[in-house]
Amino acid sequence: MTDDKAFRSELELFVDDHFGYRDDFVGLHNHMNYWAGIGNRDVIVGRRGWFYLNIDSDSLEVSDRNLIKWSMIHRLKELWLKERGVEYWFLLAPNKQTVYPEYLPWRYRLSDNVSVSERLTNFVLNNKFSGVVLAEEILNKGKSKWELYSRLGTHWNACGAGIVSRQLMEKMVIERDRGLLGIVADDTVLWKEGGDVDLVTMMNLENVFKQLDPVLSFDFEYREEYLNTWEGIDLTRTTCEKALTDKNVILFGDSFTNFMRPFVCRSFKRTHVLYNVFPDFNDMAFYYKGLGESANVVVEECVERSFSRLYSLPIIKEADGRDLMQRILDSCVSLGEITRESIFDNNDAQLRFEVKNNGFYQNRVQDPFFILPKKGNSKSLYYLLEIDVTVEEACVFELFFKKNQYDNYAPEDKFKYDLAVGRNQFYEILSHEELQSQVRIDPGELGLNFKIHGISVSGVNLRLD
Repeated sequence: MTDDKAFRSELELFVDDHFGYRDDFVGLHNHMNYWAGIGNRDVIVGRRGWFYLNIDSDSLEVSDRNLIKWSMIHRLKELWLKERGVEYWFLLAPNKQTVYPEYLPWRYRLSDNVSVSERLTNFVLNNKFSGVVLAEEILNKGKSKWELYSRLGTHWNACGAGIVSRQLMEKMVIERDRGLLGIVADDTVLWKEGGDVDLVTMMNLENVFKQLDPVLSFDFEYREEYLNTWEGIDLTRTTCEKALTDKNVILFGDSFTNFMRPFVCRSFKRTHVLYNVFPDFNDMAFYYKGLGESANVVVEECVERSFSRLYSLPIIKEADGRDLMQRILDSCVSLGEITRESIFDNNDAQLRFEVKNNGFYQNRVQDPFFILPKKGNSKSLYYLLEIDVTVEEACVFELFFKKNQYDNYAPEDKFKYDLAVGRNQFYEILSHEELQSQVRIDPGELGLNFKIHGISVSGVNLRLD
C-alpha cells in the first residue's frame, strides 16, 4: 500500500511538470488572477501595476524584547570594532510596502500596527544610539521626485540605492562636496526597459509586464572579483583605483546590498561584500579577522523583513569578549539605561546536582536543575539575565520561566543555549511577567560537570515607546 501511494504521488508530480503547454496554461491562469487582483502565496498584486512580496506577518512587527536584544548586539559590535580603529554602521533597508503602502490592496495595509522600520527609528532616536542609518525618512522624501523601488520586483532600484548610499556616506563625512551628494541627479539618470522583475517571474508573467528602470552613468571604473568559496559564503571583492578615499570597507548584506555596491565602491578603495550573512558578535570578529583586519569601516545592511534574524544574543567564550560586555554594561549603568538589581535569593536556591571539588557540580540525576526564587520587587518592565558558566563538554543549557497563570513550568516557556567546552557567558531578556515567580536553569544532561561563575540580573530602563 505504501509503495502504491508513493508511486501515485511521484506520477502526479511527473504529470504536473510534463503535460503539454503547461507553462502556457500556468501563465494564462496567473494572468487571469492578475486581472482579478489575485496573487499567489508569494506575491501580492497591488494597484497600478505594482507587485509586492507576501511577507509573513511575524516579520512585519518587532517586540520590545527583541529591540533590547538588538541594541545590546549593536553596541557590542560597535565597541569591539571601535577599539580596533574601525567605524561600524548599521543600515536598515525598508520593505517595499513600508515606502509604497499606497498601492497595496486595503486588506494588506498595516492599519494601526507600527512597522519594524518605524519602531526601530523611534527606538534609536529616543535612546540616542550612534552608528545607525535610518533610510525610511530619506526614501519617503525622495519618492516624490523619483520612483525608488521596482514596480515588478522586490528591491529598491538604482535611484533608491543611490540616495540611501548618499545618506550613508554623509554620515561618514566622506567627501561631502565631491562625493555622492550629486550622484543621483536628473542628468545622471537614464530610464531603460528592464530591471528587477523577480515578483512577476514568480507568477510566470515576466513576458507580459515590462517596466522602465533607472540606469545611472558613472565617471569611474572598478574591478570585481567573485570569491564564492571563501568560508562557504558569497564574497565579492571590488577595487576602485580612483576612489574618493584610501579607506577599505567590509559590507555585510543581502540582495539589497547588490544595488548599493557601485555607490559604495565609489568612496572606498577596496570593498569586500559578504552576501546573506547576518553576523552576531562572534561572526563579526571571525570575518573581520579572516579578511586580514584591513578594513577601516564595517557596514551591516539588513532588509526590514529579515530584522528578526538579528535578535539572538551571542554566547561569549573569549575573555576579551566577556571584558568588553562588562564594560558595555557598566557604561549602560552610568547612562541610567540599566540598573543592577538583587532579585534572586541565592541562599534559598534549590539544587538538584552534586557539589564536587574546585567549585564544580556534577549532574547525578536524570533531570538536573537549580531554581532561583525571586525576592523583593522591581519596577522594570524588562530584565537582563547574565549567566557565566564553565562546562567540561559541549551541552545544552535550558532556561525556564513561569507565567502568572501557570503553577508549573511550560515546555514552550523556555530559552535554549548551545554551549561549547570551556567558559561561556550568555544572556537573556526576560519580561516583568516572566520574573514574577522563579527561574529554573537545567544544566545539560546526566553526568555533566559544570561550574557556575555568576548569575546576575539588571533592570532595563531603555525607552520603548
